[in-house]
Amino acid sequence: MIILLTVLALDASNAAVTLRFSDGKYIDDDGNPFSPRIAKPALVSVIANDGGLFAMFAGSSIGDIALDNTDGRLDYLADYAVDGRAATVSVFEGGTVTDRFVGTVGRMTEQDGQVIFALKARQETLGNQHPLDTYAGTNVLPAGIEGTADTISGNVKPKVFGDCRNMSPVLVNSALLIYQVSSRADCVITAVYDDGIRLSNYQVNGALSVGATSIAVDTGIGDIPAGARVMFSNHQTIYTVATGLAAGIIELGTGLAVAVPNNAFLEVVDFYADTTALQFTDYFVDGDHGAGDTSVAVASGVGAIIAGDKVSFGSHVAIYSVATGLSGGVVILDDGLVEAVGDGDVVHVLGTDSPALWGSFQGYFRLSAKPFGAVTCDAISVNGSGVVHKAGDVLALLADEVGFTVDSSGVAEINGAGVLGRYVDSAATTLELFNKVMASVAGFYYFVGGEIFLNLLAAPASTEDWQLQDWEIISISRSATGLGSNGLPIYSVQCQFDRIETVQASIDGNVSSYWRQRLKTQYREQTGVDSAVLTRHPLSILLKIESLLRYSGNVATLLARLMPIVKVRRDVVDVVVDRVRVKSYLIGSTGKIFNDRLGYSAGRKLVLIGYKIDDDLGQVTLSLFG
Repeated sequence: MIILLTVLALDASNAAVTLRFSDGKYIDDDGNPFSPRIAKPALVSVIANDGGLFAMFAGSSIGDIALDNTDGRLDYLADYAVDGRAATVSVFEGGTVTDRFVGTVGRMTEQDGQVIFALKARQETLGNQHPLDTYAGTNVLPAGIEGTADTISGNVKPKVFGDCRNMSPVLVNSALLIYQVSSRADCVITAVYDDGIRLSNYQVNGALSVGATSIAVDTGIGDIPAGARVMFSNHQTIYTVATGLAAGIIELGTGLAVAVPNNAFLEVVDFYADTTALQFTDYFVDGDHGAGDTSVAVASGVGAIIAGDKVSFGSHVAIYSVATGLSGGVVILDDGLVEAVGDGDVVHVLGTDSPALWGSFQGYFRLSAKPFGAVTCDAISVNGSGVVHKAGDVLALLADEVGFTVDSSGVAEINGAGVLGRYVDSAATTLELFNKVMASVAGFYYFVGGEIFLNLLAAPASTEDWQLQDWEIISISRSATGLGSNGLPIYSVQCQFDRIETVQASIDGNVSSYWRQRLKTQYREQTGVDSAVLTRHPLSILLKIESLLRYSGNVATLLARLMPIVKVRRDVVDVVVDRVRVKSYLIGSTGKIFNDRLGYSAGRKLVLIGYKIDDDLGQVTLSLFG
């Protein structure tokens, strides 16, 4: 066996070079020789990370690797840039090269005739701040969606991952009442609220069965043209409109996947085509007008304002009917202004070119009138195939933003845990975001090479994947007989779920009592309990999970999976074996361990959750539970 180290570096002239070292003679398939300089191989530790739920999961690490420099021939490295550069530790054995660890160099030091590379696990790079854009503050009102220098300049732009509810969006244009809840292009606004009241342009007129394509809608203000994408409030499927709104009917291109109840809300996804359309304004007020005025002068604009249209002004919440259409630069309202409007105030024409109450483009939305109270919204991630809100897909979105690949089979497994959302509106590390999602579903992740692998926590399989006999074990130790933080079984799991981002104590009086109470509490809660465990183990504990899962059914499944794992004896053990006894290290696999001292004479099935490789001693320490 030969240990190999490759490091991608920049030389003294800033040119990219690959450094290659080994602990024996080796030339790769491309004819590149490795310098036999490795004096002490790194101690590689690959331990799964579960986001902090259980103490047995610690995360991966790698120690220092030392190169012999007693002859000074590596002194040239002092002029090389290696910090933060990719590094790979591999082994050549039996004619095959296997990557042991893929990460980066933390630092390079010299000591006692050695050049020492301190290596960092790929997982450690997740500890960097997750990439978030900031507002430029460059608006020249009424134009712009970057805020002004004295408002939000320098603040981070929020991001939505998955299904997020009741967020407080950022007001990016105060003149046009444009808000932003996500800077990602894959975001769709699904609902907007004013002081807890849902603002909606249309509602379904009559209950609809699965497969229906003809949709009757109550009269609204605004258009639903052919080609528009729409969603219903009772499920998260996006439909394309085949025939636009006419005589109170729209025709969908495909039948309903879920039955829709009468009065369900109907929203147009991405009403605006782009950010230019989002900022388009028909007219501005020309001069100051006092409360009670019915005659309002407007500056020349594009389009007509005709009798019967409805208009609003950017300065206040009222909507007015037009008695006499635009003529000679003046419109006559049916009723007098309830508040004064000033010169340059925006005039919103609520006709076929504007949504009645709000319209969106990606993570932006625009209101037609000044809100009464606090503005909040719901949003969801989408792609060309539909919504993206399953747990594994959300993890993949987060990983993709920082250049990591997630194993597709792991994504599918974690998706089985259900729907969730992660809203990011302040500085956070990718590790914090990743861990929160993983802890929400009681799963774990680890790195193999440069790829992230995912698993849901599960009891040992009924049939083992491999065995270790007593005579093969160098040493074995047991650190716990339960998964509680005190090493005992857990008698109850309490799961908080269905997170809302903005808790509201002050809510409009017309809000339903259920929704009023819901907006006052950040989470709902479900609990699994086995009182017999507490009787047997009086010191057993309650495990609390603050989960991002959205639906109670998903939480019920989580508790049904987790309680049988945590309420019984679960040994947490470390087994040291000769390295040649372990041919593969598949985290999540089930092994059967035979050991008389720990009472495993008949064999005990345990799940592999990590390993430590010490090539200096030729040993592997396996970390297991079960």
